Amino acid sequence: MKLCYPEALLLFAVSLVKSTIALPTINDAPVRLQRRYDRAAIAAYEFSGAHWTTQVTIGSQVLNLMVDTGSADLPYVKDPGDHVLYNYTKSPHSEPMFDVPIGGGRHTPETFDIQYGFKNSRVRGFVVSDSVSIGATPPVWMAVEVATEVATPFKNMVGVDGIIGLGFQRLNRVTPSLVVPFMNRLIDGTAPTLPVFTVDFGPQRLGSKPTVEIGKIDPQKASGTLQHAHVNNKDGWWAVDDISFEVNGTSIPTTQTMVFDTGGSGIVTVHPDVALAYYSHVGGAQDLGINGSYYFPCSSDMVDMKLHIGSGSAVYKATQLKAGTSTPGLCTGIIRGTAPDMGNVGAAFFKAHYVVFDYKEPAIQYAPHA
Repeated sequence: MKLCYPEALLLFAVSLVKSTIALPTINDAPVRLQRRYDRAAIAAYEFSGAHWTTQVTIGSQVLNLMVDTGSADLPYVKDPGDHVLYNYTKSPHSEPMFDVPIGGGRHTPETFDIQYGFKNSRVRGFVVSDSVSIGATPPVWMAVEVATEVATPFKNMVGVDGIIGLGFQRLNRVTPSLVVPFMNRLIDGTAPTLPVFTVDFGPQRLGSKPTVEIGKIDPQKASGTLQHAHVNNKDGWWAVDDISFEVNGTSIPTTQTMVFDTGGSGIVTVHPDVALAYYSHVGGAQDLGINGSYYFPCSSDMVDMKLHIGSGSAVYKATQLKAGTSTPGLCTGIIRGTAPDMGNVGAAFFKAHYVVFDYKEPAIQYAPHA
């Protein structure tokens, strides 16, 4: 997922200061974070039934940001009465960033312009630098994108201060030069035990809560063996190729690439042929030609759908797949046939699985929640 009126709406996005910009110093030494850090899990909080936030510190200001593996920027929305106002002028080391050509030349202000994946979702503005940390991670000096224009959908995110993008650098939208996202910056600077982060967003065990964890894999949060799938990140996504599908023991003769995007939506987007094959097992289902949706009598039973992903398989349970009533007597499902090229596993996958995002290969690992 994916500006400055100093006293009005504010939105920002965080990524790494690129190599042509000098890093701030502490005690006259460049900030190079070589120590290991406390890898305790960081609490996450579900909102809207399909997204999760966690606390992120920018400078000395603590914000609740959506965890988004489908972007490499970090937008922040200020709305009177609900959102905290990030003010970069209150951070002692924060200052505007410029692109400095190697060998000298004109210093061009860094700017950004992002159109997210839903209607009327544009944000744009200029870039400053500040320190960023999540939970107990040490602060890293990064670019902070301060918006001068923010679309209405971002103003309406109740209880959410913004989005921290955990996708790969290619998704970053700073110009004239891309900047590096938070996790890449952290891995480069801190030598964590493992170059990973994990999300545990599913049904919670007694006394536990949804969490994000950086630098550690916790097998106790997984039921059974963690399965492995190589990630194709050439376009910046946590994308897995050649995923195949099965319904009621019958293989669907269509494979496709799927994105593992925690900031997507509650909808599972698949190839139209996959949606057609799935809903052929749901009594009375009809494609009405509206956004890839199928409608069926609310009394109809849903069925499980299995995805073969890398070394293993994952299952969407029938109980997860009914989206609710659309018109009196008719319901719709969360599986939508709107992705002939690249699909999205949706929030249902993360609600059912403990997921590891591994930057080294790169790869994902997954297993049902313990």
